[in-house]
Amino acid sequence: MARYSGKFFGASMGFLFGGPVGAILGGVMGHMFDSAAPAADEGRRPRPPQQGGSRAGLVFISNLVAILTMIAKADGRIQPEEVRTVRRFFETNFRFGREDLEMIRKLMQETARVDPDLGQVCAEFRRVSRYEDLLILMRMVYMVALADRRIDPREEEMIQEVVRLLGINEQDHKAIRGEFIKDEEGAFRTLGLSSSASKEEIRKTYREMAIKYHPDKVSHLGEEFRELAKEKFQQINASYQEIRKLRGF
Repeated sequence: MARYSGKFFGASMGFLFGGPVGAILGGVMGHMFDSAAPAADEGRRPRPPQQGGSRAGLVFISNLVAILTMIAKADGRIQPEEVRTVRRFFETNFRFGREDLEMIRKLMQETARVDPDLGQVCAEFRRVSRYEDLLILMRMVYMVALADRRIDPREEEMIQEVVRLLGINEQDHKAIRGEFIKDEEGAFRTLGLSSSASKEEIRKTYREMAIKYHPDKVSHLGEEFRELAKEKFQQINASYQEIRKLRGF
């Protein structure tokens, strides 16, 4: 039986997924394939990474890791704590096991080595994703960026660039940012509004966001993503009820 090399397998993955992240994923998978080959030759069947799920889910995770890595590297180098933060994020929110977390580490390592163009990564991710997928990605970017309770100015600059490249509108970005960076406007920021917004604006915005952030919108990515969307959906409802109470309507 012919034995395929990691380079062949990696090239296939790059072809399947395409774009700069496809090349990164291909390199990682090729390396893992080569590493597992000796075990297979000795009669021990290598265990593949476990983050199967849908193709959409794998594309999402690969692009997310690439963008998180580039943001972490924005200040010159990726700190060990930043790697641990990304690891904890996937371990806590996605219940990733050892094999999956090793895959994430290698994706970060390969992204840092290749140093892909941010514009190309975002363009490819935007091409294969729904708008709701982009919003949930931005929520996770802020979760990781604020793990140390501050955002470096260079990270802030790159986050703003990611928002621009992904085509996320200003109101949606304000709503996401307001969820993580609190200010005096509280619940209004969660809806991407100012405290001077009219009742009609509040009602209209709430209806739009309730549809946009409904968990079913990202169900195609898997149950983990649906749960993350559900958190945001609940925050939107809670903020709307708080505003209604403040305004008396």
